[in-house]
Order: sequence, then structure tokens, then C-alpha cells
Amino acid sequence: MDNEPDAPRPAASDHGAHLIDLIVNQDDAAQSWLRFFFTIESALAAAFLLLINNGGHVAGAPRWFMPAVSLLIPLLGVVFTRALMRIVLRQNQWQIWFIRRYNALPGADRVFPPDIGRDGAVELQPDGYVSRIVRHIGRWITLAWLVIALLVVIAFFWPDLKPYVSGLLPVSWRSGG
Repeated sequence: MDNEPDAPRPAASDHGAHLIDLIVNQDDAAQSWLRFFFTIESALAAAFLLLINNGGHVAGAPRWFMPAVSLLIPLLGVVFTRALMRIVLRQNQWQIWFIRRYNALPGADRVFPPDIGRDGAVELQPDGYVSRIVRHIGRWITLAWLVIALLVVIAFFWPDLKPYVSGLLPVSWRSGG
């Protein structure tokens, strides 16, 4: 696709063709953001696994490095997941909005279903099928990163946190009875 010459541009008054171009461009942008999202998440997972498989030792690094980076990677995973999911979902909302605009043109060919989306601003557009799947994947990836972060906290920081946590527990729980 990248080596193909650009298609001739429609005449200035051909709003339908402009909207079709915008819809196709929105779809390409959403797919590019999804590829970027999975690349970032894969790189973070690979970095985390490399750190864990290294046995907790990085030559020449201070003692705090391994616990800090082991916690930083899952937290970055959560932040990137949430941010990139919002971007992808917003791209899909724009695509639906452009489809609504195309369908509203007088005499427009019925290329898209007429009942897609709703009237109003971009942020009012509902999730489509793909957006719902992307939203669920994002939630599961966020949950996985949070579980990993919790396991890192327990593995590295539990001895230091135990006195604080046990002070918050009821007396009956502290004695084990």
C-alpha cells in the first residue's frame, strides 16, 4: 500500500468522497495506534521477563535497582494501557462520527448502516463491536499489570511493609485467631 501512488483527489464539491477518505484514514490511524499499543506492551512484558529471568541481579546496579524497575515496568504498563486505549477508542469514535456525517449527506450511497452511532458530538458516539473488544482487552491487560505490580510489592517490599499493614489489621487477625 505504501508504494502505490496516491489516488486522484475528488473535486472540491464532492463531500462524500472527502468523508470516505476521512473514514479510511481514521481506520488506518486506529490500526496504527493498535499496532503501537501492542508493540509497547510487548516491549514492557519482554523487559519485565528479562529482569525476572536475570535472577534479580544486574551487574553493577545498586540494590534498589531491581525492586524499583520491577515495580516501574508494571506501573508503566498500566499507564500506557490506559492512555493508548483512550486514543484507540477516540479514533473509533471519530470514525463513527464521520460515517454519520457521510450518511447524512443528501443522495449518499448507503455504504454504511444507517443506524450506526448517534447524532451529536464525537464523544457521544457509542462503542462499536471492535471498540468493545478493545476496551475489554485493555481492562484485562490493566488487571494483569496491576496483579504483577502487587506481586512485585509482596516479593520485594513485604518485609518492610508488614509492620505497617499489621498495625491496620484488627487485633483478632494479628494473633492469628
